[in-house]
Amino acid sequence: MIYGLIDPGKKAIVLQRIKDGKAPFCAEKPAPEKPMRNASRKPKEKPVIIKPSIGTITPFLYKSARKIIEAGYTKARAIAAANGMQLPSNVLHDDYLVYSQKWKILDEQGYYPAWAREILAYPAKDGIFEPGKDIVDSKTRWVIPASEVPQGAFGIKGVGLFIDPEDVCKENGRIIVHPKVNGIIILNGLIQKNDEAGKVDPTTRVPLEVDSKLLSKLPDKEKRWFWRISGMGVRPVARGYYLSYGRDVDFCCNSGPGSAFGVGGV
Repeated sequence: MIYGLIDPGKKAIVLQRIKDGKAPFCAEKPAPEKPMRNASRKPKEKPVIIKPSIGTITPFLYKSARKIIEAGYTKARAIAAANGMQLPSNVLHDDYLVYSQKWKILDEQGYYPAWAREILAYPAKDGIFEPGKDIVDSKTRWVIPASEVPQGAFGIKGVGLFIDPEDVCKENGRIIVHPKVNGIIILNGLIQKNDEAGKVDPTTRVPLEVDSKLLSKLPDKEKRWFWRISGMGVRPVARGYYLSYGRDVDFCCNSGPGSAFGVGGV
C-alpha cells in the first residue's frame, strides 16, 4: 500500500531507505511561512538591555576631616593609581545611580558628582572628524592624536568616541590622551545640544539622541541628561544627578578636567 503513496521521482530513494531499515519518508520540518507584515506598522523599539557591572566604588577620604577628596581629573587618576586602583567606569557609576540604592551611602558622604574613568571626544556641534587631523578640545586644548582615531569615525555627523584611556600625559606642552588597546567605542547619535536628555546606550551608558516623541515615552531608567560644549570636545566624564529635578534625573557630565569632583577607585 505504501508504494501507491510514493512520488515516482523519489521511489528509488524510498525503497533504499526501507532496505536500510529506516523510515520510508525522511520527515523534514518545513520552514514556517513568514507572516505578512502590515506595511503601515512601524517596528517596535527594542527595549534597552542593561547588564550590571561588577565592582564596588571606594571613595577616597581626607584622613583628618573624613571628607571626600575632590580633585581635578588628572589628579583624581593619580590618587586612584597611588592606591593601587583606577577611577570607576561610567557603567559602574550608572549602576550605582540608576539601578541600585548604593548611591545613597556615597552621597551622604558628599561623593557625587564624581569622576568616571572614561573620556568623551566629539566634533563641534553638527560637525565631523576629519581624516589626518588631531581631535583638539576647543577650550582645554587636550588632544587625541589622529593616529588613534578609528577610521569608522571620520566624516559622520553626530559621532562621538567613548575612550578608556591608558594614559593622560603631558607631551611637548600638550595634554595627550592615549587610549587603551581596543579602548575606543564609536557612538552614533551623540547629543548635539547642551543639557539635553537622550536614550541611554546600554554598553557605555552615555545618552544618545532619539526622536522627541519616543523620548517622552521612555521610562526614567532609560533616560539620561547630557552636558557638553558646543565646540570640539576631549573631556572626562563625571556622573551625578540634578538636585532641582529630584533623584530620578541623572546626568552624564562631559566636564572640563579642572573641575573638582569626588574621587573614588575600584
